[in-house]
Amino acid sequence: MPLLEEVAYYKNDEGTIYGVIAKDRFDGDFGSVVLGRDANKRFRTIEPPLKFYDSPAEAFLELEEKFIKVHGEGSQVHPQGDETGKPNELYRVIAKEDKLHKLFIVLLNDPIYKVARSFIGEAVYAYVDVDGNYIKDFQSTGFNARLWELYLYIFLKYQSFEFDHSFHAPDYLIEKRDISIALEATTVNSDAKFDEPYPSDDVEAYRLTSDYLPIKFGSSLFSKLQKKYWELDHMKDRPFIIAIHDYHMQNLLPYAGMALRSYLYGVRYKTVIENGSVTICLDNKTLPIPEVIEKHKYKHKEIPSNFFNQPGAENVSAVLFCNNATIDTFNRYGKLAKMDGHSLVIVKISETTDFRSPTYNPKIISENIESDDYYEVWEDTMCIFHNPNASNPIKPDVFDGISQCFIDAPENRFYGPRTDPEFLRSYNRY
Repeated sequence: MPLLEEVAYYKNDEGTIYGVIAKDRFDGDFGSVVLGRDANKRFRTIEPPLKFYDSPAEAFLELEEKFIKVHGEGSQVHPQGDETGKPNELYRVIAKEDKLHKLFIVLLNDPIYKVARSFIGEAVYAYVDVDGNYIKDFQSTGFNARLWELYLYIFLKYQSFEFDHSFHAPDYLIEKRDISIALEATTVNSDAKFDEPYPSDDVEAYRLTSDYLPIKFGSSLFSKLQKKYWELDHMKDRPFIIAIHDYHMQNLLPYAGMALRSYLYGVRYKTVIENGSVTICLDNKTLPIPEVIEKHKYKHKEIPSNFFNQPGAENVSAVLFCNNATIDTFNRYGKLAKMDGHSLVIVKISETTDFRSPTYNPKIISENIESDDYYEVWEDTMCIFHNPNASNPIKPDVFDGISQCFIDAPENRFYGPRTDPEFLRSYNRY
């Protein structure tokens, strides 16, 4: 979590200068900064705090003086001296027209996604494009993968990680509290020869968790395992995480996280399907009954279950999962940041499952994101699955506020801090 908590912000009419009052989460005092665009169009501090105060009102007086000074200078750009290259202009189309991704075209042209367009564009200015292909990929065949990388980048920033951009692989080398971690992003993608159509109801969606979805996740994870990133010189003694998101269908699938968990550990909880509901089977102690899975077979494909027990998988410390990195989510964050589209009304529809319930039937929650009690942060929908065989395990306190899953090997039951109720997926109504 960031050390500073935003209390208030102000901007000029052009949106080129921002003034922010922030509270130190540890000391409880208040300071102010003025932000302006550097030569790469990233907002950075151009007037730091002169001192910290006991009240936001005192910090405002200092901010007002600094803001008037910067605004009076009339400069649109405030070079910092360390910029390299050109700004990341995401919407300056460089991919061939016939290669543009359909969701990039939606983002570019659909007025409903105006706020997502603004938010993503600003975020990409701050993104460090190590391999130089980010914008072209985002516009074309790599849209989903690059959107997922951007979501992760913001999430990791919010978790107060520092980034090392010295190497091209894995995707992110990060550090916090003297703990260095490597993270590689991957996605589950479509395969016309194997994929099923989108399920017609929740029971059909749940049926896909037994073998179909584990095979989809397994294909992506096994491909990353073959890269053997841990053999790179700069990976010595670093915990290694694979971060995965499922994009293989047009709409997000509920229960994808459960399918991933079953594949990773080779265990699932026994269920029965009756009267349109998926019911969890309990033992005489009212605990879920685990089932050990040896393999997953669907159509012409068959893979072993228990990814964490496969040769080489001991080098994977954990798998990080999210089912929320969509342009709908970025639209909400853009709206919450008051970036554009003041007349746009967004209702977030969340599907969750409550572990206190004997069924896996999704619970539907509708929220107007402009209501006073609405709250959303990047870690809400993140879950990290810890590898019980990891040679470099991840300490649970490295990530703040996310769901964490471990397995009790003798009992084959899952445990750990969780979101309650557990998030399945979300989408917007406009």
